[in-house]
Amino acid sequence: MTKFFSATLLKTARTLLQLGVACLCQLFVAGSVLSQDTVPAPNGRAIIVVADQNYPPYIYLDENGVADGYLVEMWALWSEKTGIKVDLRPLPWAEAQAQIQSGSADVIDTIFAMDSRLDVYEFGEPYADINIALFTDVHLGTLGEVGALRAFKIGVQSGDACIDHLRQRGFDLFAEYRNYSTVVDAAIRQEVAAFCMDESSVDYYLYTRDARQDFVKAFDLYTGQMRFAVLKGNSSMLDQIQAGMDMIPETEITELKERWFGPQRDWSALLRTAGWTAAAGALVAALMAVWIFTLRRAVVTKTRELQRERASLQESEERFRCIFEDSRQPAALLE
Repeated sequence: MTKFFSATLLKTARTLLQLGVACLCQLFVAGSVLSQDTVPAPNGRAIIVVADQNYPPYIYLDENGVADGYLVEMWALWSEKTGIKVDLRPLPWAEAQAQIQSGSADVIDTIFAMDSRLDVYEFGEPYADINIALFTDVHLGTLGEVGALRAFKIGVQSGDACIDHLRQRGFDLFAEYRNYSTVVDAAIRQEVAAFCMDESSVDYYLYTRDARQDFVKAFDLYTGQMRFAVLKGNSSMLDQIQAGMDMIPETEITELKERWFGPQRDWSALLRTAGWTAAAGALVAALMAVWIFTLRRAVVTKTRELQRERASLQESEERFRCIFEDSRQPAALLE
């Protein structure tokens, strides 16, 4: 009887152990799936993201004051993949920076990583290279050199990184405006002789104002990389944002870019094609060089042969002439 109960207890314990292990495995799998598909929201609320309100085609306000652009759709994708609501707030750039620094926002987008900002922010991975340039009234042109432009007032957006870059080049006369749109309007009104802006945005604003013919690019200032960022020390938020971005399939990102920036070129394929084309061209050039070299050698050889034959003919002709002349002398004597 004791053996029976012992066996029964042992069997029951083994069964319970197996069930426990199975439950733990299921919990582990479920946890893994959860960690891949969701990112915990901060205290269950929406993530507040601030960005420049006039940075087309990345983000801008349409004629009705509604935010539109690439980043509006990108953050909507992020929210869809993570299940976390996003409160995207397009603001004048200086105000956007003030809100993130005061703690009123969780994330700031459309920002460049600069030395002066490294003590304030932690930055995500770059997602766009932006070329920044100085533009002048067409009647001024480029004035031949950067130094000549230092005497003129430069229109800039408040809080823009280009201000620091211009100061490093010796510029100190600035007129600050709330956003890129008001900067361009000021330039059109000739309040400023030049203005600093990224090339994609200036094309948009000058086109919409039919003023492309009125301004020229004086010089390239720098190339920046657009990123999102959080306040220094908020690494957990940065990791959450990056994890959510990583959930978006590359195909959806490509589709989004094509919608806002046009068809994306497969540069790697183009480079491969260019490489093969260059290799084929080099091979053809090498074969042509060998053929030309061979042809030249054949011409030289043939020329030498002809020269030898000509010399031989001349020598034969000379011998024949001598023989002929020698044969005429006896005939003359006989006469």
